[in-house]
Amino acid sequence: MYKNKIIEWLVFYSAALLIFVAVFIFSTYITFDKFDAINLTELLTSKQLFLHFSITILVIVVFLYWRRHGFSLKELHLAKMEIEQERSQAKNTLAAMSDAVIVVNNQGLVQFLNPSTEVLIDYKNEDASGRHLNEILILFKDNQEEKLNSYDFLSDFLFQDKALNLKLNTADSKVIVAVKVSQLAYSNPAEGSNPADGSNPAKGSGLVIVLRDVSTEHQLTDKLTYQVNHDSLTGLYNRVAFEHQLEIMLGYTQINKNIHCALYLDLDRFKLVNDTGGHAAGDKLLTVISGLLAAQLREHDFLARLGGDEFGILLWNMSYDTSVDVAQRI
Repeated sequence: MYKNKIIEWLVFYSAALLIFVAVFIFSTYITFDKFDAINLTELLTSKQLFLHFSITILVIVVFLYWRRHGFSLKELHLAKMEIEQERSQAKNTLAAMSDAVIVVNNQGLVQFLNPSTEVLIDYKNEDASGRHLNEILILFKDNQEEKLNSYDFLSDFLFQDKALNLKLNTADSKVIVAVKVSQLAYSNPAEGSNPADGSNPAKGSGLVIVLRDVSTEHQLTDKLTYQVNHDSLTGLYNRVAFEHQLEIMLGYTQINKNIHCALYLDLDRFKLVNDTGGHAAGDKLLTVISGLLAAQLREHDFLARLGGDEFGILLWNMSYDTSVDVAQRI
């Protein structure tokens, strides 16, 4: 591109020089009747030639100015076309994204929503533009009922590498979004802001907020976590969860010296039920007994089916004598 620019200017100035020589010869020709008899003195002292020459210089200056200005307008026009093309490509890219994208300025006012965002938060781009982010994006942390100040919270989250999972619209919402935040590429951070010392860089720049609906993945993860830690038949915790909870209990015992108790029990003659009534009857018996056991415990006690007809119970903060009474009642 730089080489083409040099060639363009060489052609331009060469053409200007040729025009200058041509006009000078023409001025000389119309000034003197006998063009072949002109001497140097006449050429240098002729007022008429000076007039013609001045007009020639003026014409060339006007021509150069016009060409220069014309090149500037052409370059400006090309630059505008490139900017418009890039802007159009950026909008098309954002529109094609399945993730929701929100662009806000340094005051937290919404500048742009892509179509995926319109579906997710039920706001049209034209309705959201100019509104504050806190008005259109309602976020909650998991297990918290207090609504977040979306702009301040996401501004503080700006330089985190990982995505943050938040609830959308209501505290008990099933819509979970993974949120990533970055600065606008053309914005400058506020003077004196430093991410390392916790200062807020978004005060001097805008934000690009990307939201991805992970509700399905979140539900699947919860389901897998439940299956890993619970017995499929009774719904009680399983052996894996019991052993993990027992480790936690032992750790607390070493720290605060509180007394906790662990109970183990199994069902007598359970095999007889399976042999005479079948496994369906045995499964029904396990389910009923699980409910009876749970009814005898406090809300924060831990009941698990360890396998077969074996059960484990963890009694938190309970003396030995009281634990014996609970065990006898069960």
